[in-house]
Amino acid sequence: MGLAMTSVFAFGSVGTLVFSLAGKDIATQAVNGLALTISDRMSEGDVVKFGDGTSGKVMKIGWLETKLRTFDDLLVTIPNTQLGTQRVCNMSRIVMCRVRPTLHFRFSDADKVPRVLEDIQEEIKKSCPELITDGSRP
Repeated sequence: MGLAMTSVFAFGSVGTLVFSLAGKDIATQAVNGLALTISDRMSEGDVVKFGDGTSGKVMKIGWLETKLRTFDDLLVTIPNTQLGTQRVCNMSRIVMCRVRPTLHFRFSDADKVPRVLEDIQEEIKKSCPELITDGSRP
C-alpha cells in the first residue's frame, strides 16, 4: 500500500508541475492582452509596425493573441507575449510625415528637368498650404 501511495503522489506532483508550467504561459499571455487592451499603444483598426518588422492593420486585440492583416492581405496571429516586449510604431497616429521621392529622368530629357521641378513645387504648394519648407517643426 505504501508503494501505491508514493506512485499517486509522484504522479500528482508531475501533473501539478505540468499544469503550472502550461498555466504560466497562458497567464502571461492574458496579462499582456489585458495590458494591450488598457494601454493606448494601439487600437483595432490602427496601422502599426512592430519592432520585428511585422506591419499591417490591427484586426482584433484578444486576451491571448492579436490578429494583424498585412499589406499582402495575410492574416497574422501574434501571441501577446511577443507584443509585450516589442516596440510599436502606430502609423495611424502620425500627424505629419516627410516625403522623399526619387525621380528618374532620361539624359535626353535633362533640359526639361528644371521646368518639371518647378511644376512639382507649385502643385505641392497649392495642395499643401501648411507645408514646412525651412526644416523647422510646428
